[in-house]
Amino acid sequence: MFERQKSGSVVCPSCGKLVGVNEKSCFSCGRSRPGMFGMTKAFRDLGLDLNFVDVILWGCGLMFVITLAVDPSNLFSGGFFGFLSPSRESIRLFGATGAFPVLAEKHWWTLLSAGWLHGSLLHVGFNIYALRSLGPMTAELYGGSRLVILFTVATVSGFALSTAAGLLLTISSQSGGSCLLSPISVVMGRGGAGFTLGASAGLCGLIGAIYYYGSRGGSSAMTQQAKSWIISLAIIGILASGYIDNWAHLGGGLGGYLAARVLDPLKPERTDHLIGALVCLLLSALSIAVSILAGLSTWQS
Repeated sequence: MFERQKSGSVVCPSCGKLVGVNEKSCFSCGRSRPGMFGMTKAFRDLGLDLNFVDVILWGCGLMFVITLAVDPSNLFSGGFFGFLSPSRESIRLFGATGAFPVLAEKHWWTLLSAGWLHGSLLHVGFNIYALRSLGPMTAELYGGSRLVILFTVATVSGFALSTAAGLLLTISSQSGGSCLLSPISVVMGRGGAGFTLGASAGLCGLIGAIYYYGSRGGSSAMTQQAKSWIISLAIIGILASGYIDNWAHLGGGLGGYLAARVLDPLKPERTDHLIGALVCLLLSALSIAVSILAGLSTWQS
């Protein structure tokens, strides 16, 4: 499957025209290194989205099972919304984020690892369902490599905003003073004031990217589709603000929108996008590994 082609022609991943495997740029669209060093077919065989939808599906599913297995003490204590929930100690070990892990413990990498963790069966199930809708559509508009980058940037930006909001709300409550965010928190929730986690920050980034595509490419259908998702998420977030991190959703949507402006969906994908996507996946795996190594010293302490 991953055999490298050393001669002949390949199909350019950006424009679909034939080009020499060793050409420095595509004659039709100008994509740099369209032959991808002979690995074009191998990556095309992975699918339009580089199988990232399956990577995150199985990754989130595997991490969910592992966090349950490490400490099953909380499996049936969360009611309907918390059915099959990992314990607080378990999600902390594997990289849940928030004001305390990021600012007090200096575990800044949890802004990325938290996107692969979930707090209940309902939580992981809903996000996997949403990914099945948003992933292929985003890959169709931006390409598989940029899909990965958008998701990763949105995950970090979403949890960064949630952590910042959580810090301000915590300071306000501890000092007994008023804070502009306090009344807003009634609607938005407390975000990263406690532990926060989930793939939904990254998924909201995909919605932001689809919205930008609609405005950039003049597609009213895409714009309206993105708006309908945003409205639905806002309504659900308000009704269940105690269970949903609306700050992470907001930060993820903004991060995805801004990243989409930089990546520009109307321009063809480049080889450096693929490299960036692979780096994002590697950093995601490393963030979980580092979280485990750092968390073992304080496990259930």
